[in-house]
Amino acid sequence: MALEQEMAHGEDMRKHVYLGIDCGTGSVRAGLFDLDGNRCGACSVAPFPTRNESTDFYEQSSTLIWEAVKQAVNEVLRNASPDGHASVVVRGIGFDATCSLVCADRDLRPVDITLKTASRDADDHGVVWDIIVWRDHRAIEQANWINEKAQSNSDIAAVVEQQFGGRISPESEPPKLLWLKEHISEWTSAPGEKSTDSEAIRSLSQMQFFDLTDWLTFKSSGQLIRSSCTTACKWGRLRDGWHVPFWTGIGLEDLVLGSSSACERIGCDEQILSPGNAIPGGLSAEAATAFGLPPRIPLAVSLIDAHCGGFGMLGAEFAEVPDAAHRVAMICGSSTCTLAISREPLHVPRVWGPFWDAMMPGFYLTESGQSLTGLLQDFVVDSYSEGQALKAEAKRKSTNVHELIQMELASFMAQQKGAHPLAHVHVLPYFAGNRHPRADATLRGMISGLTDSRKRAEFLQIYGATLFSIALFSAPAPLANWRAIRWP
Repeated sequence: MALEQEMAHGEDMRKHVYLGIDCGTGSVRAGLFDLDGNRCGACSVAPFPTRNESTDFYEQSSTLIWEAVKQAVNEVLRNASPDGHASVVVRGIGFDATCSLVCADRDLRPVDITLKTASRDADDHGVVWDIIVWRDHRAIEQANWINEKAQSNSDIAAVVEQQFGGRISPESEPPKLLWLKEHISEWTSAPGEKSTDSEAIRSLSQMQFFDLTDWLTFKSSGQLIRSSCTTACKWGRLRDGWHVPFWTGIGLEDLVLGSSSACERIGCDEQILSPGNAIPGGLSAEAATAFGLPPRIPLAVSLIDAHCGGFGMLGAEFAEVPDAAHRVAMICGSSTCTLAISREPLHVPRVWGPFWDAMMPGFYLTESGQSLTGLLQDFVVDSYSEGQALKAEAKRKSTNVHELIQMELASFMAQQKGAHPLAHVHVLPYFAGNRHPRADATLRGMISGLTDSRKRAEFLQIYGATLFSIALFSAPAPLANWRAIRWP
């Protein structure tokens, strides 16, 4: 009894925290938060590579991402206990991640889906590229075919109309899976040229597929639990479960038929849980060892990264608009996602959703936005010598390059007289197509008003016009549609 009291007393002296792990487009970030949601110290960041062999093809490695997760977690825990003695108690763990597609064999080992014709650098020798990144647009043709079929097939339309605003995107998983099936003989892991210990892959029925955030919780728990967030928003699962005729109608019957449990290759209905629910068993012994934590710590069902931000914004108290269903969250990262919830299903043309139980429990979610908005800012910085100079300056000052540029931009605009300094520079941010309201991945971006000047003022104008265009094109059109339907 005395020992138990001493241990309890010792644990009470330590800070109780939650571990949050965010897997973005290019890095993993880990942070500790107290019971009131306040961050405890700095987050740790661990980058990982993306393979971009050709236009529209973006691939990553689940092995390298898992190594980055371990690195970030170990670093943030080490920083919390600088004297080497554990000063925090982790009470729970939560993941979010991009909506990228992870491909595994039936034994849950990674399958290399790069094309055999693709060249390999010395740096990626032996790397298994088993993830199609969210931004990958290789499946535009397959998405267009599904949309055309939906015009005459009610089973396909049931998902395309109800879940994707009438037009499925090549960024969602069904078109990517269809592309994988059509090109299976061209993979690096195709028959005769296996790059892993797995059996030769001849059919998608030999595989398992995950959204990245679900794969991360699987790696951390050993449980094949999927989230109602990912399966609805990116896979088209309906409120009452998978609509099997949709999958057979688009030629992906391998994923939903012929197994002991329906749809087990993409997630059995009984193993799909709401975000935030506890995954049975919690943190596995293997993951606990990798993280330097005790096993069985509660582990939550995960969310897509933007939706995790939306949950935080819409779930927070806001006195001016207390009803979360009358607010909209705009989440800005590599892309921009505009998220709104409702108690009844709202069908907005060319806007994704309504998705049941995909973000806030007991609510429907509708989602719009624009791809590559944050990455567009990076593109502008990297494309101009003045941007690269500011990037080097930010590194010397240990600050974020965009914060530095925006400070300079504010100062520049305050000094201008007469016409607005951005009046003659215009940006159309469709550098990766348009998500909403046009739902057309083939559209392209434009910068108008360029001169041959390489001065900093011209760079600041282009950067400022880029920010303006992101705000202008990411929210107003979908919001206008929402207002017309919700608040006529």
